[in-house]
Amino acid sequence: TDVAEGGAGDTRPRHCRPAEYWQTVIQTDNQELVADLGIKYGLQLAIQGEYTSALETLRRSLTAAVNSDLPAKASEASYQISEIYRILGASSESLESLQSAIYYADVANIPYMRTKHRCAMVHALHWRGRPTEAARVLDEVIELISIVSSRSQKFRLLLDLAGIYLRLDNTDVALRYLKQAHEIARTSPDPQIRVDALLDVAKGYLFTKLPVDAESALAEAERTFTLLPGAGAHADHEHIL
Repeated sequence: TDVAEGGAGDTRPRHCRPAEYWQTVIQTDNQELVADLGIKYGLQLAIQGEYTSALETLRRSLTAAVNSDLPAKASEASYQISEIYRILGASSESLESLQSAIYYADVANIPYMRTKHRCAMVHALHWRGRPTEAARVLDEVIELISIVSSRSQKFRLLLDLAGIYLRLDNTDVALRYLKQAHEIARTSPDPQIRVDALLDVAKGYLFTKLPVDAESALAEAERTFTLLPGAGAHADHEHIL
């Protein structure tokens, strides 16, 4: 089955399969395209469970990004490599790639990327039994999140922070970040986005064992749902809050 184009920035011929197009791209000198497409295609392969091919593709993307001085792409490729290694249980390789993701995110100086990758590092360090290092990185996360300007990005990071503190059995701090996320969710101007965000917040309240707050967030979501035209379509609240 032919795959349709992937969006406005996709230069792939209309009837070209992703694998065929990738083979064509890596034979060119367009390293920027290799870096960009390698991340997308590598992620697609990983979703399909083709981890070996995904790692190979993402490594090509990383090399192209580094050679082309594209630190944001290098950071994202490193992060995806880390995620695959985590799934495969290769914790040392995952941690190494995550460190690379943080390094390139810092070079690119993108607050959301710098914060998101550090959140992942906190989880990884705790999992490996290195709480002191995890605490240091967590301090960096708390400092960086204050300069993230996008409401949707801050929403996701606040939920992640709440999850980190729940794993630390610090419910009070987890609840503080969850309530901040709740405030962003309830003030989104788009009702579709507001519904999905409130549902995420409700799940967070359930994890903190606060059923009353969870019911309140669900009630808000239900009220907002009635505002949706044709009530049924769901939007991805990560894009705009």
